[in-house]
Amino acid sequence: MIKFKRVTETGPEPISLSEAKSWLRVETADEEDMIRSLLLAARSTVETYSKSPLLMRSYLGTIDAWPEPRTVTIALQPFPLLSALRVYMGGSFVTLPLSAYVFTTYEGSGCLYVESTAPAPQLNSGGIELELTVDPTLRPHYYEPMKMAMRLLVTRWFANRGDQIDMSVIPADVRALLAPVMRRRLA
Repeated sequence: MIKFKRVTETGPEPISLSEAKSWLRVETADEEDMIRSLLLAARSTVETYSKSPLLMRSYLGTIDAWPEPRTVTIALQPFPLLSALRVYMGGSFVTLPLSAYVFTTYEGSGCLYVESTAPAPQLNSGGIELELTVDPTLRPHYYEPMKMAMRLLVTRWFANRGDQIDMSVIPADVRALLAPVMRRRLA
């Protein structure tokens, strides 16, 4: 089983302040702080509900030993990119050459096939490291519906500012936009 640790979260916000102001038809700077707050709340809501990021994230995954067969499924979405595969040998981590493995993606997840010639780690725990990146902007069919869901939330919250609304309730139109990008978990 892979243990993941998020290392960084980078990139511009999915919707800029100027884009949001244009969408909301706001021409003055009077409500910019509130719009910024609504954008952050909308991104957080969409990411939490869909279980998928809107900003590029890098992760460090660790495995104790190669599974048999040497196939590792990586359930980070959307579509993880493997930037390095390292094995602990001789007192330090050594990067494996590209010829030692094949990395593919299918239906949003990654799959790592490791050659039998790849060395076993010389460390009992966490002896294999995987550097992974998830960049949702590379998959517009995931990214654009999530941005539209953000726009709908910001619009609804902006239009109802000052009213008592339950921001924890995800409206049906937002749920419909996010349904195709939701990460599914098997029981």
